[in-house]
Amino acid sequence: MRTALPTAYQPVIETTVLDNGLTVATEAMPGRRVASLSVWSPAGSAREARGEAGISHLLEHMLFKGTSRRSAFAIAAVLDAVGGDLNAFTEREHSCYHCTLLGEHMPLAVRVLTEMLFDSQIAEADLATERGVVLGEIADYDDTPDDVVHDEALRLLWRTHPLGRPIHGSAGSVVSLSREALVAYRDRWYAPGALVLSAAGDVRHDRLVGLLKDTALADARPVAAARARVPKASRGSRVFPRETEQTHLCVAVPASGWNDDLRYVDGVLAAALGSTPSSRLFHQIRERRGLAYNVGAFHMPCERAGVLTLYANTMPDKLERVLELLTREVGKLRRSAIGAAELQRVRRGIISNVIMTLDSPVSEARRLGHSLLHRDTITDPEETISKIAAVSAEDVRRRADELFADGFWAQAIAGPVEERQSGVRGSAVAGSAGTLAG
Repeated sequence: MRTALPTAYQPVIETTVLDNGLTVATEAMPGRRVASLSVWSPAGSAREARGEAGISHLLEHMLFKGTSRRSAFAIAAVLDAVGGDLNAFTEREHSCYHCTLLGEHMPLAVRVLTEMLFDSQIAEADLATERGVVLGEIADYDDTPDDVVHDEALRLLWRTHPLGRPIHGSAGSVVSLSREALVAYRDRWYAPGALVLSAAGDVRHDRLVGLLKDTALADARPVAAARARVPKASRGSRVFPRETEQTHLCVAVPASGWNDDLRYVDGVLAAALGSTPSSRLFHQIRERRGLAYNVGAFHMPCERAGVLTLYANTMPDKLERVLELLTREVGKLRRSAIGAAELQRVRRGIISNVIMTLDSPVSEARRLGHSLLHRDTITDPEETISKIAAVSAEDVRRRADELFADGFWAQAIAGPVEERQSGVRGSAVAGSAGTLAG
């Protein structure tokens, strides 16, 4: 199997740490006219105190609402005028603000993002409006049972740790967040020394660093400690009655984090189980039996922990059968190594996706920023590819046996099903090693 990157891939990656601790990383991509700029903060739901649930996400919304220089409309209009795309997202362990535009307009992207991060007014009137927007987002989430079961599986697995909380918080927590709390939270987690700024495409490193010198990104401010405690995994099951046509199921087990080399094995295991149309769960549950439209597996690594989830939606009377098939397919992987052809297909698919993302300035800016924020280094794609290629069939079998030895740790179900329904609650969560091997 070919594992080397194409000879044409010769990235020019440069990194500078300013005197105030801000990390700046760039990748020049010759021949591109597009540049993508990302600013990464450790602000995320896993950093929030219990009384702050949802504050990272609400603050992300508020930083678009206007600065002392530009209104919310002016921020949008000035980037629309140059064809720029400005957006942001909040996850459990970070928030990211990103702008993609022609490289010649990079100074504008730097000015606008700097103003948003450090000069947003967070006005009371805007806060009242944006609370309503976020409450609508939460209501939309509650109406989406596949989102509910995924988040609930994490809540059950990490019930004593903020990693298990929904990123958007709750309606009650969002309403209670004050302007003063948002400003204090921004000051804590958006100090330049806590941030990573990454850019890729039509970008010159020295020029970008020079653009930062007269902005608030060059200021020196106290930096909060970002490292959180290791979450302790728990077991549990919960059913959410919903008047829906289908029942949605998510089961989860603890898995590897970003700083664990087992993440490569877990990625191959998840892909073999359910990440593609040729995967085992897709073939057995959807293609052969028509029991589900959506079915799959996903590995989510975090800094100090990780989770592997299996998901399916099915008709209520098929739920127990789907659970049986999930358990059976996991049992097969525990008992015997996957074949050479399947292993090669899975590894090639993952490696090809790694290589394809290298062609995108947006993906590369995000790869650099995410890697530096969470691992303090930029992982060489060649290293990633070689470690994926080195995963053996026995590695996958052994890892499946480790992860699923005690059954599924967490199980969440949403739909027209009652918790007392025979066989549903206990079939997976309490499943013994013998059950999964059977």
